[in-house]
Amino acid sequence: SVKGPKEITAGDIKTGGQVEILNPELYIAQVTGKVNLNIEIRIEKGLGFISKEIFHKEKVDVGTIAVDAIFTPIRRVSYEVENMRVGDKTNHNRLRISIETDGTLSPREALTRSIEIMINQLKAVVDFKEREKVNPPSALSGGDGEKKIEEKKSIRNALLSDADERADFADVLKTRTDDLDFSTRTLNALTSANIRTLGGLARKKREDLLEVEGIGEKGSMEIKKALAKFGLNLKE
Repeated sequence: SVKGPKEITAGDIKTGGQVEILNPELYIAQVTGKVNLNIEIRIEKGLGFISKEIFHKEKVDVGTIAVDAIFTPIRRVSYEVENMRVGDKTNHNRLRISIETDGTLSPREALTRSIEIMINQLKAVVDFKEREKVNPPSALSGGDGEKKIEEKKSIRNALLSDADERADFADVLKTRTDDLDFSTRTLNALTSANIRTLGGLARKKREDLLEVEGIGEKGSMEIKKALAKFGLNLKE
């Protein structure tokens, strides 16, 4: 709550211990009269950019003003490849990357996280498995030594099997909705609601789907049948 007359900036926002205002100088509004201004701000985690039209499709309280949500901390990125001389060789290249962030993380942190995300995504695509470290042969000999080695192999194989199953399940959740046999009406409704994968569907309740414009009881049953083919259900 702020009492006017006053120029209101982000620094006037009262936050809890888990929130930090990084740009307190940001202008919000101007109160010209001797009145109190009360604004409740809703914040949440997300990815990329979500337009306010998406929020308008949700049920919001009267008086709520929806704004575009920009979750990415990256403001601008550019790169340049130029020739580089190394010793007597002139056929090398230098990569220059320019990254501008909003201050919530440094450009170096942004680059590091981007590389980590890219590696994880590529692992999922090519089913990449890191090479296991091979221990040198044990000096143990005889029945006990061989038994321990076999036990280690069994445990390792079981862990690898579980890891493979988790990887397969993760791939199933990444299945795109447009690769399934949905009707045009249902597919368009899911796309408009920004639901594009099986994992996104499995995180929804039946009531959530019925609130999506274009999905009625028939569409809900269609989605449940599609999930059942992969051993999935809607969220209870």
